[in-house]
Amino acid sequence: MSKIYNPEKLPSDIITFLESIVEIPVVQENYNVYLGGGYLRDVYDSDNIPKDLDIFFIPKPPSRPSVLPLIPRTYVNFDVMAEDIPDIRDNVRRLVGLFNGKLSTRDIQLIEYNKHMSMKELAEDMDININGIMYDIKNKEIYVTDDYVEGHETRTLKFLHEFEESRMFSRMTRMVHKFPEYKINYNKLCEENYQKHISTLNRSIFKDLKEAIKELSGVGKTTPRADGSFIKD
Repeated sequence: MSKIYNPEKLPSDIITFLESIVEIPVVQENYNVYLGGGYLRDVYDSDNIPKDLDIFFIPKPPSRPSVLPLIPRTYVNFDVMAEDIPDIRDNVRRLVGLFNGKLSTRDIQLIEYNKHMSMKELAEDMDININGIMYDIKNKEIYVTDDYVEGHETRTLKFLHEFEESRMFSRMTRMVHKFPEYKINYNKLCEENYQKHISTLNRSIFKDLKEAIKELSGVGKTTPRADGSFIKD
């Protein structure tokens, strides 16, 4: 990996906010905390403005998930247990949405997992290849997966895990919006799921995706092929 992912590139207000979280006693005792996914991707490997902060709370072994702390100077938008969220991944226990109007990125999502994972395992657990990047707040270390690096170098989007079909469709539509120059690779891991789309929805899924893309601002000059790749109109 030739590219250097330097934590010093992260905005100072975000770093200060993250460090204030890991210093909370209940967090120090019970959780490893990471910033991950889309925020880091947009800072290091795209021209997109980061939309929100995804902060992962991973229980330390042998402890079980505890009580997520109140985060000072934030407004709570939602606080939902995983069992109340349709089609959520089975390793997620709780989601909390926060807002902090003084941060450069104001929307925050706390994602509490129900089991211990290393930073490497967490990064590799991301659903789409170009999201596989994590920042260890306490140790000031960044980890990127091989799939992450390859995805951005080759400008290719692919699923790394199977999950509920409509959510896969929604997630990929969002990624195509953000990265219209990237092609989609339906790898073998998702081939069975993908073929099910083809057989049950025929080409309508691609028509729907194309129309969805056209409705998104600044995007739309791509045509989905039946094999899942895209060509320029």
